[in-house]
Amino acid sequence: GLEEHKLIRELIALGYVQKEYKNQSLMDAGKACVLSLLKRGLFSVWWREGILRMHDLLHDLAVSIAGLEFKMVRSKSDEIDERVRHVSFIKAGICWDSLSKVTHLQSLIIENNNVTNPQLTKLLRFSPHLRVLRLARVGMKEVPT
Repeated sequence: GLEEHKLIRELIALGYVQKEYKNQSLMDAGKACVLSLLKRGLFSVWWREGILRMHDLLHDLAVSIAGLEFKMVRSKSDEIDERVRHVSFIKAGICWDSLSKVTHLQSLIIENNNVTNPQLTKLLRFSPHLRVLRLARVGMKEVPT
C-alpha cells in the first residue's frame, strides 16, 4: 500500500496530474484524481486511514499493459531492459550494473535494501530523467546530492 499524499506527489512528478481550472493547486487536482480512482474501484483504502492499495487483478493488468516500461525486480538475477522507465526493488537485491545501463529511468523505488551513498550517487549522476525516487527502509539517513 501507499499513503495517499505520496501517491499524489508521485503522480504529479510523473506528469499524470493536470489542473482542472486555473487556480487549482496540483495537490488538489491530484486529490480529485485519486478520489476518482477510488470511486471507480481501482484503489481501495486499506485498513489504516490514508493507505491506498490497488486490487491485485488491476495491478497485474497494469503491469502487463506497461510492458517493458515497468520492472518489478524480484531477485538479483532478474534482467532489467535498458528501455525500462520505472523500476521497483522491494526485498530484492539491487543489480547496480544492470540499472546503470537504463537510459530513461523516470522512477525508482527501493524498499528493504541496503543502499550506499556511492552507489546512489553514481546512479543519480547518470539518471537525468529521474522524477521519482522513493527510498524506504534502506539504512540511509541522507540522500547524496
